[in-house]
Amino acid sequence: MDLSSITFLDGAAFITGVVFLLLQVFHSKWMWWFEIVTCGLQTIIFIKAGAWGNAALQIYFVVMSVIGIFQWKRDAKKVSAGKIHINKLELRSTLTYIVLLIVGGIAISLLLYYTGSASPVLEGIVMILGIVATIWLTRSYIQQWYLWFEVDALQVVFNLVVGNYTMAALYVFYFLASVAGLIYWKRNGEMVSE
Repeated sequence: MDLSSITFLDGAAFITGVVFLLLQVFHSKWMWWFEIVTCGLQTIIFIKAGAWGNAALQIYFVVMSVIGIFQWKRDAKKVSAGKIHINKLELRSTLTYIVLLIVGGIAISLLLYYTGSASPVLEGIVMILGIVATIWLTRSYIQQWYLWFEVDALQVVFNLVVGNYTMAALYVFYFLASVAGLIYWKRNGEMVSE
């Protein structure tokens, strides 16, 4: 990779993205603010690359970050100090999300195909997985990490396909952070009482 091809936006998104990752793994409320900045920068990057689905997904992440700020603040009051608040993902909700993943993935991929996306199926799958994973993150479902594994791995592939090597590297870090996040949340999680 030619380092001269890395733009200020790429570098800033990479740095704020890594900070976001660390904060997410350790369940810090400050992660949401770094997510807003990172996603704002990535929106611009993906628009420049013609990756409309990824750009829209970043805007969605910004909106969900605002929701996450308030959701986590409320749930944090329900657990012991120093513990991660985790909500239980019920079977009925899981089945609803599976249907959403299938139907949403097909619909988004078709929409992206007609908008001239660089890789509509891959981008559509990433987009719907990211949507559901973010909902699960705002609700503190530990299962969100499994979706992030998929999102991050597919984002590495997508960014390599479109030639955005800085973002591909960032998503490698995201993948590794997801593994660390799952381990950390399992060790330090406490179920939120209803």
